[in-house]
Amino acid sequence: MMRATMKKSLRSMVLKALRPGNSRAKRSRETTPEIRNEDPVWGPVEPEVLGTEPETRTRTITFKQERLLVISQLRSVERWCQECSATTLRLSQKQAATVAAVSEEEIFRQVEAGQLHRVRTDEGGGLICLNSLLKQHIEE
Repeated sequence: MMRATMKKSLRSMVLKALRPGNSRAKRSRETTPEIRNEDPVWGPVEPEVLGTEPETRTRTITFKQERLLVISQLRSVERWCQECSATTLRLSQKQAATVAAVSEEEIFRQVEAGQLHRVRTDEGGGLICLNSLLKQHIEE
């Protein structure tokens, strides 16, 4: 950086001395070194010092995300799951989609593929086994 500043000040001195109407122009031409990629004190100037090469910077940004899952006991139903051979919480398809952070259509596809356990209700809907849901999405 110091070389670049010295180079700029040297150039400005030479240009001021060579302006038309300057009485010291003839004397300055004889005593000032020629402007090129060479500094009179430091010698040849590398292109990096002249500022011709762009500077590359890299910035890394890391995001950390945590998720808290709260299932209300009033909206979920605890039932026996034959596939799990355990008593588990059962969720509606909408609740299961929220827990798994996927669409309801994706939950339906996983139920149809046999990846999630479902028990049909009297209303025609189905309740999804929470254990199978968590197991399925931990494996992914």
